[in-house]
Amino acid sequence: MLLLGFSDFIGQEQIVTFLKKRLQEEKLHQALLFVGPVGSGKKTLALFLAAALNCADRKEPPCGQCLSCRKTTTLTQPDLRIISREGSNIRIEQMRRLKEETISRPYEGRKRVYIIDGAEEMSLPAANSFLKLLEEPPEYVNFILLTSRTEALLPTIKSRCQIFVFKAVAEEKLADFLVEKKNCSLDEARTFASLAGGVVGQAVAMATDENFQALRSQVASFFNRLQENEKSDIFSLAEELSKAKNIKLFLNLCLLFLRDTLFYKRFGRQKVLYNTDFLASLRQINSSEVGLLKAIEMVFMLQKKITTPVNLKLVLGVFLLELKEVL
Repeated sequence: MLLLGFSDFIGQEQIVTFLKKRLQEEKLHQALLFVGPVGSGKKTLALFLAAALNCADRKEPPCGQCLSCRKTTTLTQPDLRIISREGSNIRIEQMRRLKEETISRPYEGRKRVYIIDGAEEMSLPAANSFLKLLEEPPEYVNFILLTSRTEALLPTIKSRCQIFVFKAVAEEKLADFLVEKKNCSLDEARTFASLAGGVVGQAVAMATDENFQALRSQVASFFNRLQENEKSDIFSLAEELSKAKNIKLFLNLCLLFLRDTLFYKRFGRQKVLYNTDFLASLRQINSSEVGLLKAIEMVFMLQKKITTPVNLKLVLGVFLLELKEVL
């Protein structure tokens, strides 16, 4: 959902400042390429920009209140189109329809705005067709391409775009945003920001996922169960873990839990911890600092291993036996 103005967008301050200046000067490049991981805010900023280009308030667009801004919010603005893959890719038929549309001037606004979401997914014929349009676009058309993989785009398309690379948002700033906008506690916000690696969309997804807190509780009990279980029971725990819906996130949470345990043993202060609400569980891990460092290394190695075709239950069973030894 579109917010009120550029000031509501978190992060990418240099990009936002530059785009606002170009808008005011009416010198915005007709083809922009936003590059960054999924959830980094590319599409949100593209919608802000689309709203600004047709906003009735020429001094501080987008106002978020005029008819055009409200239509952009609901994706009903007739001069805005979002193009994404149909089936396995963005097809040449979609580019042909786009070219036909650009012959006509805008219906309501000053500009026709096309957001190409997942630009790297254009088929080669579609990319070549789009390239011809990029060579001489009508003056009333703006393109905003979104991608996480610039290497998959034709070099000739990239050369005709002004490129903006989206960087990770500082964890502290992202945590403050989650507290203010998503009603998270500070502990939760710091955990989400850390796990998301500064990617706003991923942090917001965690903050609004009802199952996430349950997963954190599962991680806390996991370490306690690992220490309490006999070796003969380890493979039943491995089987249970192998059925987890998001093993990658589970292991990331394990790393954060082990990191907190290490820091608590070393410094004895809660302020440096992310999982302060699981302090009792942290205290139950009796491993030495050397053992905790070894456990962290083992989790990293497991994360790499499960990216390849493996017998997950068997790999997890061996991992848990070895992890029990060091903890």
